[in-house]
Amino acid sequence: ILSGVRFAIFCGDELSPKYYEDILEKIQIEKIEIVFHLSSVSSFQNYDEDMKFYTDLSKKFNLQVIKCSGTGIYNGKKLDARSLFSTKTGLNWKIAPFENDTEIIKTLTVNSV
Repeated sequence: ILSGVRFAIFCGDELSPKYYEDILEKIQIEKIEIVFHLSSVSSFQNYDEDMKFYTDLSKKFNLQVIKCSGTGIYNGKKLDARSLFSTKTGLNWKIAPFENDTEIIKTLTVNSV
């Protein structure tokens, strides 16, 4: 519980398209309002697919989703930072494509759903 709001934290592929349905249905039942996803490896090839996935999750499960990702090299592959903040109304904030290799510290205001 963070300031009276229940939240969940996922890492890596725990919130990937393969697994998210069952997990997020349980999250809804538990009345968790915010999901943090810490992952620098995307399940998607391009930026727009990544943004759409998280926006759709927020809308479908009435969640605020905060994805935190970093930059660098993993297994010889360049990582694209695709951090974002999504709600049921859409993306509230996101890393722009030209900022994918930039470290950015962002302060977000998150309200109860």
